[in-house]
Formats: sequence, structure tokens, C-alpha cells
Amino acid sequence: MERQLQGHYLPGIISVSGLATVATCYALSVYGGHIELYSTTDITGTGKHSPSKYIFRTMMMSLSIIMIWAWYLCFCWIKFEIKRQEKQRERKFILHPIMMLVCGIIGSIGLLLTSMCITDVNFPLEFHLATAMIFFSCTVSAQIVCTRILYDLKMGGEGYQVVHWLSMRVKYATHAVSAFVLLCLIVFLLFSLPLWCYHVCEWTLLIALLCYNMTWCHDWKDKITTAVHVSNPMSVYEKYSLPTVMPDEHMEDI
Repeated sequence: MERQLQGHYLPGIISVSGLATVATCYALSVYGGHIELYSTTDITGTGKHSPSKYIFRTMMMSLSIIMIWAWYLCFCWIKFEIKRQEKQRERKFILHPIMMLVCGIIGSIGLLLTSMCITDVNFPLEFHLATAMIFFSCTVSAQIVCTRILYDLKMGGEGYQVVHWLSMRVKYATHAVSAFVLLCLIVFLLFSLPLWCYHVCEWTLLIALLCYNMTWCHDWKDKITTAVHVSNPMSVYEKYSLPTVMPDEHMEDI
């Protein structure tokens, strides 16, 4: 028995779950009197105290693992499109999707580590800042490499668009915001400005990263499919396959 699952829902699930987790933890922290309403706390500050810390840690650690899976699916999709163009148009690409995959995985590990270090009392601020910067900088780098490769692809041959032009415009906008915020973060850290400056940048950067993820929901539609094969009720395994974009062609495994 085989069941086809559309993979383009995954980035949306990651983005919505991340925002819902932060919003829930923020509300619980305000209700518990740990932070003030409309305060400029950092993102992990919403999950430092009980009971929100258990929700924050569990969800963020889970999402960091799912993000690694999402980066792998993106790697397979881009690698598939590159192979098509290299075969049909004899093109070579400077940036390889492995660079994107490595940066994405390192960024996800940074999120995993910064979520693990949340405690009630002795909160290691320096470790949090370091791992948070790893998460943001590596994730932004992976997204930039992804956009650059998609820009080089443009048209996938045979008359179809690899990525819609509006999706690319959103990607450019998120890169502009992310680059500006990262520059501001470096300035704030060098000149030891108040923490609320860092917190504002952190929230802005998170929104930009999630907006980029949402563009994948459109990019991956009808291009990334998970085929689940069930041989018996006690044995289930997954095989990831990427169909060609042309509607009359068959699924092709990566």
C-alpha cells in the first residue's frame, strides 16, 4: 500500500508552529508575572520560567530537528533541478546545494542548543547569545545560497518556471531585512548597547526567516512528495521522491 503526502506543507507547519509556540509562552509568562505585557524581552526569554519553559524547550527542539529534514528536502529539490538544467542546457553552477544544506543543518543545531540551555535561574546568557547568532547567521546564509541557486536556475527548461517571480521578490525582501538586522546586531554587540536593541533585532530577524520559509510552501507545491510504503501493519518506512515538474512525466527518485 502506498500513500502520497505533499511536502510543501512542511515549511508552513514549521513557521506556524514556531510562532504559535512563542506566542503561547509569551502569554503564559505574562500571566505568571514573569514578564510585562508589551515588554521587549528576547524570544527565549518567553520560555525561561515554568510552565512555559517546558513548552518552549520541547517545541523548539522538535522544530530544529524538523528543520534539518526541511533543508534536506530543499537540497533534493534543488539538486534535481540543477541536474535537469545541466543535462538540457549544459550549464554549470558555481554554488552547490551542499553549501546550503551544511549551513542549514548548522543553523538548526544552533537552535537546538539555544533551546536546551533554558533554565530558571542560572541562565547562561553568553552561551545563548553565541548559539542564537549561529542559528540566525547560518540560517540566513543557507537561505541566501538557496536564493542565489534559484536565481541561476530561473527557467527550468521546457517552458516552466522553477520559482514564481513573486516568491523570488519576497525572498529578496527577507534577505534585505535579514542583512540589515545582522549588521545592527554586530554594531550593538561591539558597542555594548542596551539589550532591548538586541531583542528588537532578534524578533525582526525571526519574522524574516519565517517569511522566507513560507515561500517554500508555494515553491514546493507538486514538486516534493513523500511516498509512504506500508508492507505490513508493524513495518512502515518512508522514501522521499521528487516528481518532474511536467504533469505527464513520472516520479523520479532522488
